[in-house]
Amino acid sequence: MIYIILIISVIAIFLIIGYKSSSKSTPIGNKNDNTLVTIDNVSFSKWKEKHEAQIKEEEDRLNNDYYNKYRYIEFDIAGIHYRTALAKETILSLDILSDIHFIKEPNNPYDKFAIKIVHDRKRIGYVPAHESSKVTQLIDNEQIYKIQVIDSGKDITSEYSDAIFITIRVYYTPTDEEIRIEKEIRNKEIEEVNPPKLLMPIEYPKWMNELIEELKKISVESEEKKWVLKKLRDNIRNSLKSYEKAIREDKEIIANNAEKRLQQYREELHELLK
Repeated sequence: MIYIILIISVIAIFLIIGYKSSSKSTPIGNKNDNTLVTIDNVSFSKWKEKHEAQIKEEEDRLNNDYYNKYRYIEFDIAGIHYRTALAKETILSLDILSDIHFIKEPNNPYDKFAIKIVHDRKRIGYVPAHESSKVTQLIDNEQIYKIQVIDSGKDITSEYSDAIFITIRVYYTPTDEEIRIEKEIRNKEIEEVNPPKLLMPIEYPKWMNELIEELKKISVESEEKKWVLKKLRDNIRNSLKSYEKAIREDKEIIANNAEKRLQQYREELHELLK
């Protein structure tokens, strides 16, 4: 019996010593956590640099008519006002490389052609009603090639102070019938010595031309301002394209929205240069 008690006592002493020893060890994660944060910062910096390079590459494609063989429709996403604050933050973080998906909602009580727009499994809005039947047709015919975010920001045309907008462009492969009709229209216009409306130069308002010329001459010193200026240039260029396309297609509302955005960007540009 005495031997058993001695053995139990020895085991208890070893357990106590082991516990004290382990309690003096460095807590898990303290030092290593700092190392991980450093690695994460480096990784994020590299990711950001690569991401910005990819954005530049994609913008160059747009400017060099890379997608000319496709047709596209462009519209502002509907229903953003009803999204949560978190969803709105997500929307404003989207860029030209963001993955955007369409999901049909045939049982939607308000629109049988309703199409939900999703990013990273989060609903960000809907295809506007005036474009939903066209987009449904493109989905059903598997014509959609790419969906891109073209522009986003505060919606200065809205009565709500927290309103935002996001413009997307849907590239799609034209059908043989669409191409045939386009050719017929062009040939007919040429025969009538009437240049196709889609190829006619757009006459911008005087202030827009001044804004374009101003952008060519502007330069800033600080890195922070350079980044802001780059973003403004991108937004202005995209809004000019939206304005030009809307004018050619007689879409007055879209043209007016693009014009208001350009006025806002002009104010932001002048504020940057103060």
